[in-house]
Amino acid sequence: MNGTNNNQMSATGLNPNQANGYDPAGNVINDGTNQYLYDGDGRICAVAQYVPVLGTFTYTGYLYDAEGTRVAKGSLTAWSCDPALNGFQTTNDYVLGPGGEQAAEMGVDVNSGSANTLVWQHTNVWAAGALIATYDNDGLHFYFNDPLGTRRVQTDYAGVVEQKCQSLPFGDGESCGTTPTEHLFTGKERDTESGNDYFGARYYASGMGRFMSPDPAGVAFSSLSNPQSWNLYSYVLNNPLIHVDPDGRECAWEDGSFDSKDDPDTGSYSGCSAAGGIYYDPSTFNLGNGQDWSSSANATIAGQVADAEALQASLPQGPDPSTATGSNTSTNGTTTTIDLFGPNWQSTQVSTGTHPWRDNNPGDIISGRFVNNHGAIGADGRFGVFPTAGTGSSALDSLLHSPTYSSKSISDAISTYAPAFENNTAGYQQFLTNALGVSGNTPLSSLSSGQMQTLENAISRYEGYDARGNFSVTTTSVITPP
Repeated sequence: MNGTNNNQMSATGLNPNQANGYDPAGNVINDGTNQYLYDGDGRICAVAQYVPVLGTFTYTGYLYDAEGTRVAKGSLTAWSCDPALNGFQTTNDYVLGPGGEQAAEMGVDVNSGSANTLVWQHTNVWAAGALIATYDNDGLHFYFNDPLGTRRVQTDYAGVVEQKCQSLPFGDGESCGTTPTEHLFTGKERDTESGNDYFGARYYASGMGRFMSPDPAGVAFSSLSNPQSWNLYSYVLNNPLIHVDPDGRECAWEDGSFDSKDDPDTGSYSGCSAAGGIYYDPSTFNLGNGQDWSSSANATIAGQVADAEALQASLPQGPDPSTATGSNTSTNGTTTTIDLFGPNWQSTQVSTGTHPWRDNNPGDIISGRFVNNHGAIGADGRFGVFPTAGTGSSALDSLLHSPTYSSKSISDAISTYAPAFENNTAGYQQFLTNALGVSGNTPLSSLSSGQMQTLENAISRYEGYDARGNFSVTTTSVITPP
């Protein structure tokens, strides 16, 4: 472990002589055994597993739906995230239930002699959001889990024990095989090609006892009173004996009940907060075990809500920056200071790190008439400074929808956005097309709103907006009128 390098691993017991590799976003790209590629949303899209007998690598790829849930797995012939380039051949398809849970799995028919023929493998049985049984060609199998949701005993339909499962606290040392279904540690799906557990928002490496990617929320929910909360790779604050990972957002209440993500009153951050709830991202919410909503009390969720409320209470509360009537900005090396003024308040944000981060400019847009017309309040060298990251994100969205860019293909747009004389334009283009899974010749005007959001997220990642090491502190004071 390298304690001076953002809690990133320098080597592991998987291969002590192999240094772990990380990409600029902090994702593990080499764990000492396997190599990994990530798309623009930070999801693993390809795994390279070394096969000593063959002296080469085998490639496995993953596909996700528009909501970010994995829907297919397949073999690859080339090291790329782009299905149009990597020769993706489906080996497993997943049928999802209403809560995103795996309802059924299709796989290659080993008896057909064709890699293109997929047949039913098994159907999972869910009750109250928990996986309780699986039906496959051998019959019905029932599961008995521990309080954290990890499989401990498996029986057939008559109650005859088929497997007794043992594992260490972090899920390593699992004694049960991935049959009839791969859901083992805390009910998560374990990938045989990597040994990692698919948690929805991220992948978890039980062999290392930590996630493969940093927490996408950054340090927003970290607390000075709990040092473990500052480790963006740690699993449940390094206390897996009593906690499971809450990897999402949905409106939850103090007693542990929660609303539907589509609730017209509480199905958004603003609506949930106004009603007094704690909002969790519905695309990755797993505390409800697949349920869309529940009016029943839940001690686990209630505990998470209490922790979140305590953290929110400890954070400085400030006014809405959009009500500011004045502003000042200044820069000093890698630090930008933004002062905002309102009728009876003053807010100061001091940010240290990359240009996009410290300037609230996720797209790293160059200063000029465009940024000034889209909310910029100053300049940091060549780059615009925005009062909030939301303002900067809106400016990037407006720029990509402008006539200058919307009529171009992705590749041509990036040639204009990041010219080759000062950028690795070809690498930039490849990064974005991998993130989108489309050709560089695809016109921007043909992208859906979801694809445009993925494109903008990928641009901010490439520009270094969420690079590890960034830090920001905001203080607000209320000015009492005389």
